[in-house]
Amino acid sequence: MKKIFKAIVSGCFVATAGLLITSCGGNDDITGTLKLERTATESKTFIDNGIEECEVVSYTDGDTTTIRTKYSKKTMAIRYLSIDTPESTARYEKWGKAASKYNEETLSKATSIIVEAEGSSAEKDTNGSRYLGYIWYKTADSDTYRNLNLEIVENGYSTNNCGVEGKYYKYFEKAEKKAEKNKLHIHSDASTVDIYYSEEINKVTIKDLNENDYYDKTTDIPTCVQFDAYVTSVSGSSFQTATVENYDSTTKKYYTYSVVIGYDTNLAAILKTGNYVKVVGWTTGEKSVHGCTTNITMPTGSPLYTTLKSKNYYNDLANVTISSVEVTNGVVTFKGTQNNKEITLTLNDSSVTKEIAQEYVKSLKSVKCFKTSTENSYTINTLSDLK
Repeated sequence: MKKIFKAIVSGCFVATAGLLITSCGGNDDITGTLKLERTATESKTFIDNGIEECEVVSYTDGDTTTIRTKYSKKTMAIRYLSIDTPESTARYEKWGKAASKYNEETLSKATSIIVEAEGSSAEKDTNGSRYLGYIWYKTADSDTYRNLNLEIVENGYSTNNCGVEGKYYKYFEKAEKKAEKNKLHIHSDASTVDIYYSEEINKVTIKDLNENDYYDKTTDIPTCVQFDAYVTSVSGSSFQTATVENYDSTTKKYYTYSVVIGYDTNLAAILKTGNYVKVVGWTTGEKSVHGCTTNITMPTGSPLYTTLKSKNYYNDLANVTISSVEVTNGVVTFKGTQNNKEITLTLNDSSVTKEIAQEYVKSLKSVKCFKTSTENSYTINTLSDLK
C-alpha cells in the first residue's frame, strides 16, 4: 500500500499522489468569488421555486448525490449541473473514485447545504430519474456558501460542462482554465498517480475473492483483478448485475461472485447466462467487481467446461408445455410443465412484450436453457432459445 504524505502548497493540503484533500482559499480561489444571491426560506421549495435547504441521504459518485429537502421533505437524486466527473460506479475511470471521495468528504463537513436549480424551478435530466442542481454548502469555519459544482471543476475533478447560456458560465470557464494551467487531476500527465486507480492487474480466482475482498476498507482503495468464470445468471432490466461462478478443484466447491454490468449494453451482450468469460474489473468491498471489460473465451475441451456441463448448465428440454406468460420490469416469466413436472423459465429482455412472448410458445418443441440454483427453474438468453 502506498503511503500518502501531505505537503503544504499555497495554503492548501494536497496529497503527493495527486488527490486534493481540501479546497483552496486565497486570492486565486475562484469558487470563493461566486456568491449565492438567492435566499432559501421555509416558503420556497426546490421543485417549485428552484432553491431549498437539504441534507445528504447518500452519495453516488463525484457528480450525483441523493438528498432530502428540509421543508418539502422530498428525497431525490441530484445530478450536479455543469460538471461531469469520471465514472466510479458501473464504469471505473481514473480520477472517478477520487472525485467521488472529494464530493463526500466536502459535504460531510458541511453545517448547511442548499440545492439550487438553473432556473426558477427544478428540472430533471434526460432520463427523468434525477433532478439537476447546483450544490451550495458552508462549514463551521465560514458563514459563506460555496458552490461545490464549481469547486469540483476548479480542483480538476471535472471538465467545464456549463454551456454559454448557463448563469455561472464565466466562473466555470475560468475555473477550468485554472485547473488546466495547474495540471490538476484529470488535466495532469498520464504518469500522475491516482491512488484510487491502478491498471496493475492481479490475477485471482473467485475462491480468492470470496476469501479476500482485495479492497482496503480503511483507505477505500480498490484492486484491479482478473479472473475466468461462467455466467450463471443476470438480474435487472436496464441496470444489470451478473452472477458468475467457478469450480475449485482443491476444495471441490463452486464459488460465486457478482459482476456489475450497469447500463453497458456491450458488456450485457457478453455477460449472458452460460458464457465463459475473462473478467477484468475493480473490487468494491461488497463482494462484487465493477468497471469491467470482458473477452469471451469458450474452452470447450477444458475440464472446467466439462465439469460445468455435467452440472446441467446447458439443457435441451423436450416436451415443454407453457401455461402462462408474465412480463414484469423487463423480465419475462414462462410457467409450464416438462414431462408432467412444473418448471419456470425466465428471460431478461425489456424489449419483449407479453404478446411477442406468447407467439413464441404456441408451437414449442424444445427449449435451450440454463439451470439455476432454484429447483425446476431455468433461464434463457433469447426468445430464439424457444424452438
